This record gives sequence, structure tokens and C-alpha cells, in this order.
Amino acid sequence: MKISVLIPVFNEANHIPTLLRSLAPAMRGVKDLEILFIDNGSTDGSLELLEASKLGGARVLREPRRGFAAPLNRGTAAAAGELLLFLDADAQPAPGWAARMEKALRHADVAVGATFSLPPKKITPYGRVAAKIFEKHSERTAHAQGHALPWGPTCNLGMRRSMLEKTGPFSPEAASAFDIDWCWRAVLKGARLVYAPAATVKHARRNERQALLEQFERYGLGEAWLHRTYSFLLTPEDQEPNALLAGVNAFLRLRHQGAAAKVKSLAPILDEVATAFAGGVRIGFDRAHHQCSLPRAITTNYVAWESGFKSTTIFVPGKGLAELGGQQRKLFLAMQNGASEHELVHLFMKLFKATHKEAEHEVAAFRLSLTP
Repeated sequence: MKISVLIPVFNEANHIPTLLRSLAPAMRGVKDLEILFIDNGSTDGSLELLEASKLGGARVLREPRRGFAAPLNRGTAAAAGELLLFLDADAQPAPGWAARMEKALRHADVAVGATFSLPPKKITPYGRVAAKIFEKHSERTAHAQGHALPWGPTCNLGMRRSMLEKTGPFSPEAASAFDIDWCWRAVLKGARLVYAPAATVKHARRNERQALLEQFERYGLGEAWLHRTYSFLLTPEDQEPNALLAGVNAFLRLRHQGAAAKVKSLAPILDEVATAFAGGVRIGFDRAHHQCSLPRAITTNYVAWESGFKSTTIFVPGKGLAELGGQQRKLFLAMQNGASEHELVHLFMKLFKATHKEAEHEVAAFRLSLTP
């Protein structure tokens, strides 16, 4: 099965030499593979470094339209692979990374690799905050912790081309939320998304104050776009998305959750970053960017996915997330596979050693819990 590795590049001359050295070991064990660099108008010599590279099987494309989505869409249109793997130019994939992503995608549509922070030579307090904020980030996103549905960042993401064709390209309107939006659209169309902890990548984080604050303001803009575009999932039917409430929630989520919140000495800097994030949300609502022009399935039912830990996660609009493991998962999978009410009741009796009357009541309650 042919694999295409896509790497968008914009002014990453400082990171490209290290990236190039890491790619050959990262691709070890994969026979049919191509690497596509997509330059997005670099002015710092990145393009020249890529064109001078003698990395086997690599091509350099140019995409003049700036943004997050445009270079990726240019790359996927040119790629020949049945599996598409994504990296950032400031990332370092571990040896064997591509083969491990390929293994994760054998029985899945989308794979989210494990991403760790790459510390700079001289880390600042802002760099420490960034590293803490992104601690176990990809594991959390793949399990929808902090979001309604799972997703993965394109610094370490894989997908089947068939899923890309079913879902559509990345949305330019989504700005910094382009990867969240694509994954959500895929899951709403039935994609099986898995977390691939063996496929590891180290990713550079912002180390300077201004760069980190600007990054999280951009994330806030994307957050606002998600609230508007996915209001059918995130907002009760009788309410409109609220800019102030969304901004406050964004601040609280970043400020009081995760590893960064546990380090008291980092609190003032974390407050700055959370304020920039919440401010981006408010600005995003004011700007009223266009919603995604690409089709999205608007669910009137639950959405379910498997996240790689022998459990099924369910999102029910208006009710939130529930993770099913063990016996509950068996009941749910039987329901998904079209088991009749009679079959479900008898399966419940067998799994939970319940009476017929108890099983009827619990199966009915289980069905109700899956109804928005």
C-alpha cells in the first residue's frame, strides 16, 4: 500500500536540517513511499534548502495561497498514496514512525500519533508553559477531552485516502481549526479514529512571549469558528452561540485544566496565554468568518468512535460524552449491528446476569441515553 507523507513549510529554515535528518529513519520499514514538501511562500531560504535536499523520493511543491488548509489541499491533490501521513516542518518523527502509522491505519480510517514537546536549547518560562499546555495533547484530542468530538493535529496525523474523498478537503474558512474541522467531519461521516501511541513525533513549541500569545489568539479565532459552524452539536437548539460565554469557557478550560495549571510558578504566564485564547474567541465572534462551505453531516443521533483502547466513546448532542467498555460495549456493538429488541434483552441477561424484566428496563434506558 503506497504511503504519501505531506509536510507543509512556511519559513522553517531553522528546523528543516533537523527534519531532513530525521526523515530517513522515520520512513524505515516502508517500501512504497513518497515525501511531498509544500512550500507556502517562504522567504527565509526554506524553499532553497528543500530543493537542495537529496532526500530520496522527495518532491517539492509550491502553494502561493497562504493559510493552513491551502498547502495541505495542494499536497493531497498531488499525492499518489492510498495512505496520507502529515507532519509539520518543525517536527521530528521518531525512527519507524511511518510504519507504525501504517499499522494503526490497517483497521482504522484516521490515526492520531503521539506528539511530545521538543524543548529548545535555552527554554524560557513561556516555553515551559507551552510544553505543559501541550503535554499529552494528541492523546487528549484523540479521546475528545476538552472537545465534543475527537481529532488530531496535522503535525502527526494519518488518514486513508478513501476517507479524505468521503469527507472532502481541509476547509480554508476554518483557519486554525482546520484540522479539528476535518476530523469532526470525518467522524460525523462514520470514520473510525484511533490513537496510535507508538507513532511518536517531537514538535517544537513557541518559546517567546509574543509568538505564544499570537498562537493562542489564533486558536481562539478557530474556537469561535467551531462554535458557530458546529452549533448543532455544541449549543442547545433553543440558544444561539454566545461570544462571552464561549470566551469565559475557553479561559477556564486552559487556565484550570491540564498539567500547566498544576505548576504554581507558571500561573501568571498561564493567565496571559488563557487571556489571549479567550480574547481570540471574542474577536472571532466579532469577525463572523464564513462557516465551512464543505458538507457536514448534521447528526440527529449519537456519534460513536473507537479510540484504540478497546472501548467505544459516544457523543450524544445535548448530553455529552460517555465511554463504554467491557460488557456495555458488547451491548452497544450488538445494537449497532442491528440486533433486535428480543436479542438485546437476552444478551443483557447473559452479560449482567439480570432477570428478563430487569433486562427489558435497562435496555430501554440504554436506548434512551443514546437519544439526543
